[in-house]
Amino acid sequence: MDQVCQSRNDESFRPDPAQFKLDYSIDEFPGLAKSLLFGMQHVLVMFTAMVGAPLIVTRLLNLPADQSVTLVMASMLACGIGTIISALGFGFIGPRLPIVMGTFYVFIGPIVSTAKTSGLTSAMSAMILAAVIQFLISPLFGKLHKLFPPIVTGTILMIIGVCLMKLAINAAVGFNTPAFGLPTTLALSSMMILMIVAIGRFARGIIRALSLLIAMIIGYAIAAALGLVNFEAITTAHWIAAPHFMPYGGFVWPGVTSTAVMLVCFLCAGGETT
Repeated sequence: MDQVCQSRNDESFRPDPAQFKLDYSIDEFPGLAKSLLFGMQHVLVMFTAMVGAPLIVTRLLNLPADQSVTLVMASMLACGIGTIISALGFGFIGPRLPIVMGTFYVFIGPIVSTAKTSGLTSAMSAMILAAVIQFLISPLFGKLHKLFPPIVTGTILMIIGVCLMKLAINAAVGFNTPAFGLPTTLALSSMMILMIVAIGRFARGIIRALSLLIAMIIGYAIAAALGLVNFEAITTAHWIAAPHFMPYGGFVWPGVTSTAVMLVCFLCAGGETT
């Protein structure tokens, strides 16, 4: 049943019922089967946001498979802990909102640059030090909330999106992989984009709502059939493994410049989250 989207808090906002419609109301249960499919799609989209940045970092730094797996595991664990803290809250920490914490792509450039100059240990140390500073000054963001109207936050998100276009294009063409720039890679990426657009435009009901999941499944199956998927790292990895604290070395002084750049990235992430 379509539900008309109405605002109960802002009396000045009266949307046209013909333009704003929801397939399900906020408390409506679509059924077990549909819920599982919607949940699977949502998890895969969130999973991409969690592992995309560390995978790009590992490719740009040409890290071995075991170090790449370690970085991805650490990112997923940190995102999970951050999401739990955000949703439940602990004392004055956490907004107590269902916000999924992912990785921020703005850190990719500074991490890679610092790692190539001073080593990955220095890059991680700079992130830890900047994170502590960010945590100490984080209460200021609540007081500065009025300085982030929709025009400001919208502009920030647009700038971040434009800056990420290069990374998205590199991922789509298989940068730093054996399939980089191959016609097969370009065709597969274009096909998936067109598939998502076509399903969203012409399909209806649950098929339209599951456009991302359908495109990912079909695209992955085609990539596997063409030999573009390497399962070696998956088959050799442990199903369950305990995280290693500071796997790239103990804390070292990263320098003022690296710490300042990382702190700027944390401030941008804080502003985007706000």
